[in-house]
Amino acid sequence: MRQLLLLSILFFTANVTGQTAKLLMDINPGADGSFEFSLDRSYIEYKGKLYFSAKNADVGLELWVYDGQDVTLFKDINPGSEGSDVQNMYILNDQLVFIADDGTHGDEWWTSDGTAAGTNMIVDLLPGSDGGVINCCNNDVLKSMIIFKNELYFNSNIGSNQRRLYKTDGTAAGTVEVAQLNHPQRNAENFNIFNDELFFDVTFEGFWKTDGTTAGTIMLLEDDHEGNRFNPIYIYNMDDYMIMVNGADWDLWRSDGTVAGTTLIKDLVNAGAQNNQGEFFINYNGIALFVGAEKPSNGELWRSDGTENGTYEIIDLEDDNAFIPIVPRKKVLFKDLVYYIGGKDATGFQLYKTDGTMAGTIEVSHLDEWVNGQIYFQSDLLATEDFIFFVGGAAFNRQLWYSDGTSEGTSEIVVNPNDQSTPERFILFDNKLIFFASGDGVGYEPHYVDVNTLSSTSDEVSATEFMIFPNPAQASINISADFPVSNYTIYDLMGNKLETNKFSNIMHVSDLKNGVYLLELEDSDSGKRITQRFTVKN
Repeated sequence: MRQLLLLSILFFTANVTGQTAKLLMDINPGADGSFEFSLDRSYIEYKGKLYFSAKNADVGLELWVYDGQDVTLFKDINPGSEGSDVQNMYILNDQLVFIADDGTHGDEWWTSDGTAAGTNMIVDLLPGSDGGVINCCNNDVLKSMIIFKNELYFNSNIGSNQRRLYKTDGTAAGTVEVAQLNHPQRNAENFNIFNDELFFDVTFEGFWKTDGTTAGTIMLLEDDHEGNRFNPIYIYNMDDYMIMVNGADWDLWRSDGTVAGTTLIKDLVNAGAQNNQGEFFINYNGIALFVGAEKPSNGELWRSDGTENGTYEIIDLEDDNAFIPIVPRKKVLFKDLVYYIGGKDATGFQLYKTDGTMAGTIEVSHLDEWVNGQIYFQSDLLATEDFIFFVGGAAFNRQLWYSDGTSEGTSEIVVNPNDQSTPERFILFDNKLIFFASGDGVGYEPHYVDVNTLSSTSDEVSATEFMIFPNPAQASINISADFPVSNYTIYDLMGNKLETNKFSNIMHVSDLKNGVYLLELEDSDSGKRITQRFTVKN
């Protein structure tokens, strides 16, 4: 009990000190902000600098750069206010490669050596304003582009509503057609590299692979075990085999890259997986963790070793099999466990951790106890060596949160003290967590948090503690401290001071609204101030 109290004190001392994010730059002054939500792969680190897409009224959506000190416009590719819609950035053969529209050629591949003068279009694949690159839907789910053997594979528009599989090495001569797929209007998607070959799904046209040559681009499997068209999605490399979902019926499959070795693992039902955010599978010590279901509309956390008997539900958090939109979402490896966003209908999304067993799957933090809220269902989930970052809070007060993997080490970082900020697109650069968010008086703009300043429950040890009971409280709370106390102060979770007075062992809290508060006590001898949380529920 004493150890738990100590952890709570450390956590809420960090809260009251006011972890806040800072504005990197107000690129587009006003309520609109500079962030474009629809972009894919809209930032990347290259040669020690962060390149990202942002817009303003003068240049539109263009490529910007942050060198750790200053944010500047890198190049106005489409002069004027229209912008070039830069996105899908890659590092290819020591060059920065991305898609842009200069206003004349449509969406085409561009390359840069890190200088504005060395930034040029690679080749005009389709002359005219339509563009030669299919610039759509390249995210963690569809993956319609990939680097394989130092070449970037993508879908090209060749005109007349026809498409081809192409690749580029970053040069005009090295940008060539790989193959025509079965149907001239189909995209190659869900790319995955396995055993030095590239595997992919052709929409409604089966399971394919390529070695990078036209002759070596073949259909591996057209129909599933029931004679229906095989539509593999979420193709994932498990080292010894690939695991995937058949998008036609949500059954689980595996493949070793051969026709005979592409087989059904287990029949499942639609798990609402289309709502999944981020990688569908994650490899945890040779076991695939994923969203599965045997009951309609009730996705839960499952595991598979690639066999039918070794494929089963880890834990059943929600018993109701009516319409349950709560399914395990983004997952990250952190401190030798898998942390994921999960939950149930009554509590909403919360942070969970698992070792792949039912007993080892537990809730890490419960935001409902602190801010009457939950994790935002579209939140990014990024893990560094010390922390996991995510977005959570009440419906209209979503802020940035971080956790060291414990409930006591889960805390809020205030971006906008006057309204929700709902951060988007986390990236770690120069020991800073950088993201776009709605700030105080600005639209969606780049902000940052210095991760070196964040505190963890394991960072320090304090010998001083006190106890609050009952907690949650109604009319009053009792306080038991093992040090002499002179004054107390009550704060809200934003760090706003609500009340300061002389200390009493019994304190009336009936005037406080329902919610979570911080109680700070001052040690009369040392002058130190120690803080702990309490909840009011009338």
